[in-house]
Order: sequence, then C-alpha cells, then structure tokens
Amino acid sequence: LIKDDLSDEYRNRYKHCTVHQYFAQHDTPLFIGGVDVAFPTDGSEQAIAVYVILRYMNFATPPSVAYRSHRIFVPPPYISSYLSFRESWPLLSLIENQLKSHPECRPNVIMVDGNGIWHERRAGLACFIGQCGIPCIGIGKSWYSLNGNSVDVKTAVRLSVEQWYRLYNEPSVKNRHLTEEKVVILDSIPFTDTCSSPRSTENTCTTEHQSINEMLSALHSISYGLALPMLDEEEKTLAYALLGLGGGQNRSSCGSKNPIYISIGNNITLTDAVTLVAYTCGVGRIPEPVRQSDLYGRILLRNNLEESQTEQRD
Repeated sequence: LIKDDLSDEYRNRYKHCTVHQYFAQHDTPLFIGGVDVAFPTDGSEQAIAVYVILRYMNFATPPSVAYRSHRIFVPPPYISSYLSFRESWPLLSLIENQLKSHPECRPNVIMVDGNGIWHERRAGLACFIGQCGIPCIGIGKSWYSLNGNSVDVKTAVRLSVEQWYRLYNEPSVKNRHLTEEKVVILDSIPFTDTCSSPRSTENTCTTEHQSINEMLSALHSISYGLALPMLDEEEKTLAYALLGLGGGQNRSSCGSKNPIYISIGNNITLTDAVTLVAYTCGVGRIPEPVRQSDLYGRILLRNNLEESQTEQRD
C-alpha cells in the first residue's frame, strides 16, 4: 500500500501491508467510512447528507456499524459536472464533527458515492472529500464520459469478459492476471476500447457457446472481481471498471454484470482502491460502506417525509 507520492501519515499507517494482509498484521479493526447524499423525489428542497462508518474485524464476516450521522441541508441548484460544489460541504462537516467527537472511530479510508479523478477536470466529489486528510475512494455507479462519447456498457462488459475467459482457458497464461489479492486486473484490455478494438472480434469461437453468466461464474469461483482500465485521452489509466462483484461468500454465484467505476479521491493507490472495494462488496455490487450510507439516507428521507405529512395533517 505504499507509493512514493503518498503522504507520510498514510505511508506510516500502512507500511508493508497489503489489503488482504491487514488483519494478519494488525490487532485493531479496520474502519471504513461511506458517504452519500439522499435527495427526495417529492420536489422538496431539502436533501440529507449521510456519513456511516463500518467496523471490520475481518473480511469473512459482515461488518458492524461503528458510527453514523446525517445533516439536512438545502443544496444549491444542480449544474452538470459541478456536483462536488453541491454536495461536498455538508459531507465534510459531518466528517469533521466525527473526528472531533469520536476520534476512536477515525476511518482508515472513506468510500464516496461519486467519482474521484475520473472526471473531466480530474476533480470529482471524492477528491473534494479527500480534503479531510483521510484516504478517499470514488465509487461511480453509472458510466461517466470524460469527452461526451457514449459507451454501450452491456456490450463492453460482454466483450471484456469474453477476452478474459479466453485468457483463463489458455494454459500458458491461466491465472497470470490474478493478483495475490484475488482480484483479476487486465491492464491489456481497456474497458472503453472493447467495442471498437479489433481484439474484440478475434477467436470468438472459444466463447460462442458460453453465456455471460457461465463466464462470470468461472471468474467468481477464483476471484473477487474483474478490473478493466479506463483511459483518458492520453491513454493514462484514471479508473477501473469493476465487475463480477457480489454474491457474498457464495463463490458459486456469478456476480454482477453491471460494473461500478473506481477512481482515486486522495492518498491511496488505484490498485489498493480497487482491491478494497472488491473485498467490501457483500451480496450486491456496491461496497457495503456506500450501500449502508445509501440505505440510511433512504430511511431518513422516508421518516422526514412522514413527519412532514403528519405536520400537514395536524
């Protein structure tokens, strides 16, 4: 987990430790935060910023909630690609309050429902949240285009999995891309290039009788997910599309065909970010810290709506 350009605090905290080795080398829990903003669908001007911290004793058992808080606020108008200015300040205030009131729960990392440097100005919401001094990871739930071009995600997933499956069935390269963290990272197959690349149509006979579920089941039986690089206009890897997630400890599951998009917010390497997200996905494709913050926000929205309706009836 060490990279030369990371902060001294981060380097000292994680020295010589990879994600899957954390619990073998530490006798303390791993705290992972998740932040989200819940917006009502009834036209109300109020939104709810949510911050949840999960306590992991290991990656084999479900985590427990160590801390959670929320803040109701009135967001400014939405402007495309300027989401960070709309949502960052209430989330940062929640994190600041937690660090003062419950420093024992300080997260090792925070997962953000929003992109990091996978953004047209390399400044997504996770980068803004990274101002708190804690390593941050951006979790994009849907495709975000840097240049306005659309991508057929369903086709890209199919072609990417087919290419992995061909590699997996070639004895000379079998499992070569499987890292010690049990995540398959295929830097040779850019996610956004799969629909147009000549490699996509080569040797399709090896997978023509295999369904996408069968291929993902083979992936899920040996790993926690398949990561495909997402490149900018200079062909630099800014993010990974991560698929085959979910299913919990049931390795017979095929995992999700719908990818999530992982990018750095601050103070963490992209490989570590991808690995940690893959390890913290439970039964679904969304990592548990973000999923729990989303669920908590939905509950708060529903309760807030019910209270307002009661006040109106009274």
